Amino acid sequence: MQQLSHGHSLYVYIVWTSRRASSISASKQFGFLQPYVKLMIAITEGDYEEAGRVFDRVMKVNPDCLGAWVEAGRMYKYSGNNTKAREAFLKVQELDPGNQLARRMLSIL
Repeated sequence: MQQLSHGHSLYVYIVWTSRRASSISASKQFGFLQPYVKLMIAITEGDYEEAGRVFDRVMKVNPDCLGAWVEAGRMYKYSGNNTKAREAFLKVQELDPGNQLARRMLSIL
């Protein structure tokens, strides 16, 4: 049940971040959701190679997707690439200067 709750909150976060990017057309706002969910699944399953490919697809549709950058930071951290993780969380901080997760992750990387 906890996993379902977490998945639901991630979905809400995805929709919130996509709506927050007001400069993106409606088709782009929601067109990236399917690959974004694939990104989260690949990271959760530890398939970082697939996660990297999906992340690249998400970036082609919405390069300022806050949620995708958060997931990229997770992907790089979990795969042991702290340099790339730091870059991703710096991008999160650039997009959302008050982001507490980015601040916390940057303090430990």
